[in-house]
Amino acid sequence: MNVLLIGGGGLLGNGIVRAFAEKEQKIVVYSGHSPSSAVSGNHYYVGDVTEYGTITQIIKKHDIDCIIHNAAISSPLLYPDNPYKFCRTNVSGTMTALECARDNDVERFIYISSSGVYGASKEPLVYEDSSLRYADCIYGATKIACEELVRNYGIKQTVSLRIGYIYGPGRTVTCPIRQLVSDIVYTGMAERDHGLDQLQDYIYVDDAADAVMKIVTAEKWPRKEYNIGSGRLESFSPIVDVIREFFPDAVIDLGKGTFGFSFESALNIDHIKEDFGWYPNTGFSDGLKKYISWLKATI
Repeated sequence: MNVLLIGGGGLLGNGIVRAFAEKEQKIVVYSGHSPSSAVSGNHYYVGDVTEYGTITQIIKKHDIDCIIHNAAISSPLLYPDNPYKFCRTNVSGTMTALECARDNDVERFIYISSSGVYGASKEPLVYEDSSLRYADCIYGATKIACEELVRNYGIKQTVSLRIGYIYGPGRTVTCPIRQLVSDIVYTGMAERDHGLDQLQDYIYVDDAADAVMKIVTAEKWPRKEYNIGSGRLESFSPIVDVIREFFPDAVIDLGKGTFGFSFESALNIDHIKEDFGWYPNTGFSDGLKKYISWLKATI
């Protein structure tokens, strides 16, 4: 199988490339910027996510039969006052990839979606058939729109992966964990009047990439959507405890409340377990230690 990864330069994109390398498989990578570290034998291309001509040329050149579409503005905290930028990148970019796939008879299309499609749901667990009407920001709205496009664009096999909050070494975009560690590294303290009640279904980057690999290599996809996460919510308190282990002399003071994007439902992951035998291997504490250790060394 010849796979094109659109959006291979970020946290999950790099994780997917590593997952392919661990299986001794090659992949074609298209991204908005050059990779920080390229894997020998892979083909890398740089360009805009809406460049139909460039993506089509890549598909033809490498005889692509599966596309993983991972290119997107990946956080609701980025560009909060620029909905057009969200729509151009997330929606128009996805439409471009779909049109390239349809025009070139690419039969398999994997869309990297998000738990953000469930928005402010109050259910203790959200399932793949839970309502998506609760999206409460432009980020969630674009993800819902893209899932509908993927499902109805006429590609032979499609699947959308609703992934929880991805964390781990390599995360450089807006992240409360990174922000706190950065404050401590530079000032010796981290103070916020909110944050301890932040809830997320966290998924370590390598586990998320492994889930994508399970989907890529499967002969068939029994469902159109899959939740990928830990299956439980974590508050920010244990994160603060681990940060204190790394910085015992730091002053860390967080108040109650959230950082503004708390997700109040855990992702039910029964379907991906049943259909592909996937489950997360990295414990939350172990994953945090790897991430914070990496942050401490790189900030």
